[in-house]
Amino acid sequence: MEANKRQVAILYELIMNEGNHNYSELCSTFNVSIKTMRKDIQTINDTFSSSGLHVYLSKGHGFYLKADRSEQLEGIKKQLQYRFIGTDDIQKNLGSRKNHILFYLFTNGKYTRLDDLSISLNLNERSISYALRSVREVLNTYQIKLSMRPHYGLYMEGRELDIRYCYTDTVCFYSDESGGDLFSDSLSLLHLDVDEKSQVTKICLNYISSSGIPLSEIETRKLIVLIMISHQRSLSHNAVTFTDKQREIIKQYPTRLVNVSKLIADLEKMYHESIDGDEASLIKMFIICNLDYSIDKYKNAIDERVLRQSDKIQGNVFSMLRKLTVIGAKNERQFSKCLSPVFQEIALRECFSITEHNPNSYLKKAVNNSPLSASLGMMCFKRIQEMTEQEMGEYTYIRLSLAIYACIRETHNTKLNDIAIITPSDKESGESLKYRIMDRFSNIISSVDILTLTDVMTNSLSKYSCVVLFENEKPLGLKDNVKQLQVDYLFLEKDVKNFYEEVAIPSRKYERAFAMPKKSDYLLHCGATSISEIKEIFRNEISDKQMKRQIDQFELSSDFICNNTLNIILFCSKEKDCFSKLLVLNRSIVYKGLHFSRVFVHAVNLKGNMIRIKTAEKVTRNLTLIEDTNDTVLATPVIDFYDYYIHYKKIKLS
Repeated sequence: MEANKRQVAILYELIMNEGNHNYSELCSTFNVSIKTMRKDIQTINDTFSSSGLHVYLSKGHGFYLKADRSEQLEGIKKQLQYRFIGTDDIQKNLGSRKNHILFYLFTNGKYTRLDDLSISLNLNERSISYALRSVREVLNTYQIKLSMRPHYGLYMEGRELDIRYCYTDTVCFYSDESGGDLFSDSLSLLHLDVDEKSQVTKICLNYISSSGIPLSEIETRKLIVLIMISHQRSLSHNAVTFTDKQREIIKQYPTRLVNVSKLIADLEKMYHESIDGDEASLIKMFIICNLDYSIDKYKNAIDERVLRQSDKIQGNVFSMLRKLTVIGAKNERQFSKCLSPVFQEIALRECFSITEHNPNSYLKKAVNNSPLSASLGMMCFKRIQEMTEQEMGEYTYIRLSLAIYACIRETHNTKLNDIAIITPSDKESGESLKYRIMDRFSNIISSVDILTLTDVMTNSLSKYSCVVLFENEKPLGLKDNVKQLQVDYLFLEKDVKNFYEEVAIPSRKYERAFAMPKKSDYLLHCGATSISEIKEIFRNEISDKQMKRQIDQFELSSDFICNNTLNIILFCSKEKDCFSKLLVLNRSIVYKGLHFSRVFVHAVNLKGNMIRIKTAEKVTRNLTLIEDTNDTVLATPVIDFYDYYIHYKKIKLS
């Protein structure tokens, strides 16, 4: 029997990630049952035994691959790396099936028969049933239930508003490769046509241009899709409805700020149908939920009830952040400035119970690359969901995380320097270099004074953070206790580098939120094979009840995996409870197609200090992004990563 693509991918997984693989891990990765996995393993053994490869099952440990000779394993590796295929390819295939089924459900009327679905996707009913598990997971996040009625087929139970948001998100920015992107050339799967897309796009762009409504690229695309699928759903007699309270909030929003009458009139003319009542309100609701509420005119137009709820959300979230020592008296105003517009938008969305997922993948990547902001964003997100008892969706989490990151990055941790230039000739000879320095480093330079030898002899140079020299030899009369930097008149590349390291870096203020690491904090060859085992390692080491609770509540998410690293950040209220540890796993753990073999866990104490928060963000961000992580922090596990990434010093740990 010849192995199929999935079975070859299983073999590839066993080859590329040495060690034991248990049933649950493999079944989850490849979305099959235990019975199917047993058959797949048997087929692999039947097919590849002639090549000297065998998959064995070790009781209590799982599957492992063994080759008769090591060169046979290397030969198979080379064949497979050019043959197709890795686990990610299988994951994309499963994602594509899921999206095809979602589109079919959205566009096929009220009921969908399994046999029709099988014919459409060219899959047997058993494969369809497995794919439906993932479909149900997606629908459940929008409070939509997929039910079965005997003799009729599958149908979706839920609010029409949730169905439309789910459909919009699936079309626009699904994280899996769907082949059904509205803004590509493939529209047949969605029962939409190119002319309609072009006309609606033109109408929406004209509206935004004439009204000045501040919608982003993502929001504009979603508006276009929402209009198209709303027309499609209306033709199928699926009507969106609002409560009286919701209609009142939409109606009260001033027409002078959000006037959709021209937009709706143009759409009616295009579709040759009237758009009124709740269908028209849906378009206005979408726009007012995506306005920039940092702009006063939009903030001041929000309904009083919504503003009260926004204040309540902010008070609840800030109370939590105070307990975590993230917010203090000195930085509460800064957090309020950055997060208040987001809380107002959340309160508005809560009124309509909006769940929205799948923002643009670049935004997701931005959050993944900012571990501290992602952790704080997730904590705020969970607190809001607990408070409102409503599923907000990934869109809100991303908004919170990016707002927190913006708040952190707004923090100024640079002092302005006074620089002296000592010229070997007259003062005019230093003017050229003075302007070169100001052009390159104006953000850290307050003033540049040009001094002669007489100035050096008669004046104190203590006010200068650095004295810049044109000559290789030290000028006569210049004392050694003054920081000196020799540069060329042309200001060469090495001069720029030296200026940055000697002047720019020291002008930054940093405060350590981490513990001083030790050699023992680098746990190499860790045998943990699941997130529960990783959590148990730290649960046994932590005495603080608040941090234990954070470990217990931590849920594995793709938002915390970046560059083959899982980042876990805890918040402690006492300096003595700080720690930073690195686990290097014997074998990668797979989560939703993402592999991670390193786990960084930081317990940080932020003291409500923005410089300390920004320092923690910089260090954890570098640990996930910098390509030399393996060559420095991991390959030489005696380097203090804090000193390396802040001061570029390879200080060895005791």
